Amino acid sequence: MSSESHALVARLVGSDVRVLELGCAVGAMTETLSQEGCSVVAVERDPAAAAVALAFAERVIVADLDGDDYVNELGEDTFDVVVAADVLEHLQRPVAVLRDTTSRLRQNGVVVISLPNVAHAAVRLALLGGAFPYGQYGLLDRTHIHFYTLESALELIESAGLWVTELERVVVPVSEALVPIDLAALPTGIEQWAIVQPEATTFQFVFRCTPRSDATRPVEEAASERDWARVEDPVAVLQARALIQLDADMQARDAQIQAQSGDIEALRRERDVLAARIDELSRRTADAEALIRAYEGTRVMRLYRARDRLMGRRAKEDRHP
Repeated sequence: MSSESHALVARLVGSDVRVLELGCAVGAMTETLSQEGCSVVAVERDPAAAAVALAFAERVIVADLDGDDYVNELGEDTFDVVVAADVLEHLQRPVAVLRDTTSRLRQNGVVVISLPNVAHAAVRLALLGGAFPYGQYGLLDRTHIHFYTLESALELIESAGLWVTELERVVVPVSEALVPIDLAALPTGIEQWAIVQPEATTFQFVFRCTPRSDATRPVEEAASERDWARVEDPVAVLQARALIQLDADMQARDAQIQAQSGDIEALRRERDVLAARIDELSRRTADAEALIRAYEGTRVMRLYRARDRLMGRRAKEDRHP
């Protein structure tokens, strides 16, 4: 999990709550939550990693989340928050795991989920080059069983009986996404096209969710930028957030256009001044050329007249030597 995703998960969990953490590994997230005053029970299949995480947890259950043993190990324990941070993509039955664990939530409990975005521009560009380069970690971790886009992540959450109440994004540029891409083999300009596609620079999605009741439960305050009225569809919440960003982008673009309009007007004035000067210079050039022609004509006439006078004198001298 990236440090930014790590911080977002911790913020959405909050402080001084009882947490069930799924797939804690060596306990990096566990330690952060315990520092926030949380009491953490974790599930981890690797015994060595679980032993390290135990230093920060109340209890670590060594079990495979794709099995049922951990559910029995929980007994009657209940929690304020279930955390599934970069773990569901590694599971064979992520919906079942979410359903099993969210059944242990207390009243007003929440679920915090982080998932990598396979639709990141780096993956798109790699695919355009005919490659799907698995790695040791990151977007194309070779241990991933499932790959999620925003749409399929929402389908997963809905299938588990949850509503999205808040969505955050970890944004990473193509150059830092740790996906090898041979840009030289791709058409010129394709990277610029790829990075402006929807969610193209989103590296991870971080969701805060609540269980749905049998009656339709509205979603509140999905976008932190504004207070939104209650809505029934989490997708509508995401659309509203996109509209916020679009509105901000349009305002920024309007400001740029206004600034550029001032520059354009100044350039137009400068152009008009230069055009007037060019007209004046053209007029003066035409006058000068006319004067030159007139001068040349007068000079030629004078030369002709001088020649005629000279020839006349010579003729007269020849008649009267």
